[in-house]
Amino acid sequence: MQDYFGKMDLSLSEVPHGGHITLVYKNDDDVIDFVSSFLNSGSKRNDFCIWITPEINEYDYSNAFFEEKIALISQRSCSSNFDHVLVDPALLSNAEIFCDVIIELLEKKQKYAIANGFNGLRVNIDLTADKGQMLPFLRYCRELIISSTSAIELTTLFTCPLESFSSSEVFDLMDDRGHTILKKNGTWTYLADLLSKKYRKHLRSSPELMRKEKNLKAIYRDSPVVAFLRNSENGFPIEFVSDNISQFGYSAEYLMSQKFLYKDIIHPLDIDDYLISLSEYIKNKSHEFKKEYRILDSERNIHWVNETSLIETDNSGNPTRFQGIIVDMTERKKAEAMIIQAKHIAEVANKTKSEFLANMSHELRTPLNAVIGFSNVLIHTDVGPLNEKQTRYINNISKSGTHLLALINNILDLSKIEADKMELQTENILFVGVLNDVESIVSPLVQNKKLCLNMSIEADDICIHADKLKLKQVLFNLVSNAIKFTPEGG
Repeated sequence: MQDYFGKMDLSLSEVPHGGHITLVYKNDDDVIDFVSSFLNSGSKRNDFCIWITPEINEYDYSNAFFEEKIALISQRSCSSNFDHVLVDPALLSNAEIFCDVIIELLEKKQKYAIANGFNGLRVNIDLTADKGQMLPFLRYCRELIISSTSAIELTTLFTCPLESFSSSEVFDLMDDRGHTILKKNGTWTYLADLLSKKYRKHLRSSPELMRKEKNLKAIYRDSPVVAFLRNSENGFPIEFVSDNISQFGYSAEYLMSQKFLYKDIIHPLDIDDYLISLSEYIKNKSHEFKKEYRILDSERNIHWVNETSLIETDNSGNPTRFQGIIVDMTERKKAEAMIIQAKHIAEVANKTKSEFLANMSHELRTPLNAVIGFSNVLIHTDVGPLNEKQTRYINNISKSGTHLLALINNILDLSKIEADKMELQTENILFVGVLNDVESIVSPLVQNKKLCLNMSIEADDICIHADKLKLKQVLFNLVSNAIKFTPEGG
């Protein structure tokens, strides 16, 4: 007994309760050796063990195997601890029907196991399919069967002949990290480990490839973009994540240990919205998912991230995995918040400025109205004889005061302009009258700088349609600027 099992690598066959593994074999002897160890491990754990095979010749061989081998390793009789089931090979042409039959069978065996005090079900299912169809058939069956029982722990071993896989399917099996094994040089090992060992051996023989791999690792390590591969199961178990996840305080090894789920790092207030958005993408059969949300680092600090991922689906269109990247956009969010805050402060300051100008303009208009009023009294009432010079000065005071009042009124219009509510008061006016008003206002400025102002107009009856106050303000600004920047005596 010890000699028989001493030739085997038992470590991988001792799958713990609730574990699931896929074995790819080259010949029947290999698979029977492994299955015997797998079922023996279940016997020690008080599992009810089932061997399901669609092949009649293997079924007969399994009878002999149970009689000759399992009887030696089990303290119980085969009839009470083990069962072997023949399934019609024709069922393998339809994965859905095949799974329905197996699930119905397991439901019956589950009831039997519970009634007889077993701790769990330990099941080996042998699968075959046409080359090029094996991998989707395996993944579909594995997903449905594994989730079929809930009342008792289910441990599964799916065995598949290597010849049923195409070359590309064997390569794709690498994605089943830690779940697929095959025999190499007499030892059972994980397929991913086997291929990675061959890759590392090839790298060691090529310094140039080693240098490129080193550079690639450096890019991953230093990049702000975190790559991931997540399972679609509840909580999103992480199958792969790049080492630069360390920027959030986590190690890649820890996140891939299955002790931690991706949903555990999503902010509690964002998880429901995340799941709703993801469901909408899946419902719309979109293959690309994009979302901004918050995550928590290992110190429970909040980070904003932008996720872009591809949604992988099975033959029925159900999501199986999410492959993509997340980018930390916390600093961008902070900058956006600062911009919003600065805009708010500017709006408050602008409102304060408008209120200040309105108040100041009101305070200025009160005394200015008095100046204009008294100048008009001097002009239009008999308060005593005025010579020509005095009359001209008083007229200038009146016109300048009136113009200044108009400017102050325009200051009050700033709030209207900012609110896009400024209205023009247009009318038909004589252009020469506007020019004369501007000339009388700027005359003191011209005289102070000893300048000469010439006004020439071809006709006195030119009529235009405009806002008189706005036009006078424009002309006054133009002429006063010309006076301001003309040298004295120029």
